[in-house]
Amino acid sequence: MDSKSLYTSLIQSLQILGLKKGDVLLLKGDLTEIGMIDSSPKASLELVFKAIWEVLGGEAEGTIITSSFTEASFIWQKSNMVFDLKSPSKGGGALTKYMLQHPWAIRSSHPTNSFIAIGKYAQELTSGHDENSRPYDPVGKVIEKDGLAISLGSVGNPPDFMTGHFAQQQLGHTKGSVLGLITQIRYRKNDRIKTYRVKEVGGCSKAHFKVYAKYISLKKLRVAHFGQAYSIGMSAKDAFNISYEMQRKTPRSFLCDDPDCFSCRATWLWNLIDWPRYYVRNLSRILGKTIFKASNA
Repeated sequence: MDSKSLYTSLIQSLQILGLKKGDVLLLKGDLTEIGMIDSSPKASLELVFKAIWEVLGGEAEGTIITSSFTEASFIWQKSNMVFDLKSPSKGGGALTKYMLQHPWAIRSSHPTNSFIAIGKYAQELTSGHDENSRPYDPVGKVIEKDGLAISLGSVGNPPDFMTGHFAQQQLGHTKGSVLGLITQIRYRKNDRIKTYRVKEVGGCSKAHFKVYAKYISLKKLRVAHFGQAYSIGMSAKDAFNISYEMQRKTPRSFLCDDPDCFSCRATWLWNLIDWPRYYVRNLSRILGKTIFKASNA
């Protein structure tokens, strides 16, 4: 496929996914799945951004927002990490890195759950999202603006667009983890370094694929290939409402299937039933790591 035809196909795929001029786009993406659609990873990212920006109508019309999270540590661990607006993102991938370096980018200042946005509503979506805010509040602002959620690749990890975590937050589940008592991160504010004690966590996201069947059965999902990536899109409001109802009825529906997942099986205060089995199975491994760390300190 020649470059002109490739670019046309990218535009068409985005339109099939529901993207249009003036949208607020809640974006996830994985360049490894999209593929090398240009001469280099950097050129490929620029092409992805160019295609999205064209469909959105440019800075005067459209907005892109994505997560740029950073990782907290246990309160007994030593960490040199200090979050500021230039900090790298945990697990955000090449697309998040590209947006972080974009000259138009605006990043929120939440120490663990910052979001980065570009375009017409970038300032509005990120403003006030700091250490005093709830972690997924910008997703709620996208929903208020009838935004569109799109995942370009990364569908299996997972297909929830971050709306599932926002549903957890709104139901109060994010406040029900022991990790909120034992994790922290240092952050820089007004040239001072402070400590942020984590108040809410989203936890493991591997089980959020379970909502996918509901997306399909309710006929809310759009599907297309973007480059080489199987990609999905739908109204952020619809995605949130579906996840919210599933979690409201059965909070455990969003626990993953791994019996040895620390987050799902050993941290949720509303899931104490799994704690004894987890710790009995994993006690020797946990103690072994603790002893090894102590002997090598």
